[in-house]
Amino acid sequence: MPKKTLIFFDEVQAFPKVLTYLKFFKEQEDYDVICSGSLLGINYQNITSVSVGFKTDYIMYSLDFEEFLWVKGYKDEDIEYFFSFTKKLKPLPNSILIKLNDLLTGYIYCDGMIDQVNTYIKQGNFINIFKKQEQLYRDYEEDITKYVVGLNISRIKIFLYILPLNLLKKITSSNLEKLPYRARYREYRGCEGW
Repeated sequence: MPKKTLIFFDEVQAFPKVLTYLKFFKEQEDYDVICSGSLLGINYQNITSVSVGFKTDYIMYSLDFEEFLWVKGYKDEDIEYFFSFTKKLKPLPNSILIKLNDLLTGYIYCDGMIDQVNTYIKQGNFINIFKKQEQLYRDYEEDITKYVVGLNISRIKIFLYILPLNLLKKITSSNLEKLPYRARYREYRGCEGW
């Protein structure tokens, strides 16, 4: 129904022509259109024409810690009070430090992801959070295999596996060579981008 309909295109990078047609949706003004896609920047080369001037791009991020505090029910003045100690370079009172440490732990375990934050707040524990994280990991692994072009998929999966184990280190040939199969870094060059 015109003027009352929202059309939502998800994973629009799989259908690059949709982005070309945004101009026509905008000119007609009959429908509101939202497009989302996790790999739009990577697949722009497949789009024949971008509707320049007829769309507004937004980059979405996970929740930051302040937004997490809002979701937990803290008001702006509470958050400002917490951070006032940092601004004045004063130590936090122990009661606030303990509370913020617990909140930060919750935030880190939830990865700032809205679904996980909601689950954590509703249930008050991390049991289902860890299950969701395991599923997300499997989803990322599966998603990578759909979009990788010109690189060995199994090597990218191996790289995905070793990345969390080496987050505090620069991934180099010596890191890879420590793996049981003694990988050569040159064989994995390009995988780190994924």
